[in-house]
Amino acid sequence: MEKININSRHKAWLLGVDESKSPIEIAYGTKKDYDGRLPHKHEKVHEYYIIIKGTGKLCINNIETTLKEGDVIYIEPGEIHNIESISEDFQNYTIKWPHLPKDKIIIK
Repeated sequence: MEKININSRHKAWLLGVDESKSPIEIAYGTKKDYDGRLPHKHEKVHEYYIIIKGTGKLCINNIETTLKEGDVIYIEPGEIHNIESISEDFQNYTIKWPHLPKDKIIIK
């Protein structure tokens, strides 16, 4: 069993951190966590972004879409993606599976 409290962390991989036995990764993030991130992709990992609060711009394979509270976005393996232009009150959950911490390729 793994137990976490999301109120005890800022940006946190809640489940699926490092040597976790969890088959998925779940994270909570804010604007601060996305500032300066580069576009990237995953070869095998599927990813969901669940927008809790605020707005932002998501670019997937050079196609931009606006994010807002209540949006859920699915990103398939191989899709190049990045979140930018994020409002100060931005909050989201990210869910990734399978748990493959090294499956991230930065695109420059």
